[in-house]
Amino acid sequence: MNSKSVFSFLLLFLFTSCIPYSTLQTPETLPEGKFELNGGAGWVGETAFALEVGSRYGLFDKVDMGLKFALPGILLLDGKYKFYDSGIKASADMGVSYYLDATAGSAFGFYPMILIGQEVWYAGVKGNFFSTAGDFSTFGMKSDVKDSHYLATSLVTGFCFGKEKTRLLFELNTFIPVDSKVFFVPSVGVAYRF
Repeated sequence: MNSKSVFSFLLLFLFTSCIPYSTLQTPETLPEGKFELNGGAGWVGETAFALEVGSRYGLFDKVDMGLKFALPGILLLDGKYKFYDSGIKASADMGVSYYLDATAGSAFGFYPMILIGQEVWYAGVKGNFFSTAGDFSTFGMKSDVKDSHYLATSLVTGFCFGKEKTRLLFELNTFIPVDSKVFFVPSVGVAYRF
């Protein structure tokens, strides 16, 4: 990897990530210059779906980045670096999010994540850090998060079907909050590569 690639990855590593309620990505990165459109839905709480649409782009060998919009109003940017590729693949995915609902205050998120897997399965662990101002609520669940706070650890397990242009992903995200009970978000997604 040349110095330009290392510098670009470090910028992505420091300033990006794509992990609200779902992950819906494997540890594989897109080849340089390739583009992907994706979307998905996760079941959150008793009555709500978290819908999302996004894209990914292969920046360099082993480095891609993504942009995602998730309802109820979260914009996410992430960068992923595949650091191991010998039978099992492993990637570091880092990034930031911004909650777009101005009436609820503002919230920034930061999510470091490690993903491992092979062609048909993946698993990972991520941290969920938030910095908020004002009241913060998603899907009717009021948050007690004020200022900067480590909110939760999340575990993800998933399966991916298809490996060429179209892929279907099924996953389960397990959230382990610091100050409340564990909850699960089953999700499904589809991705199309150009």
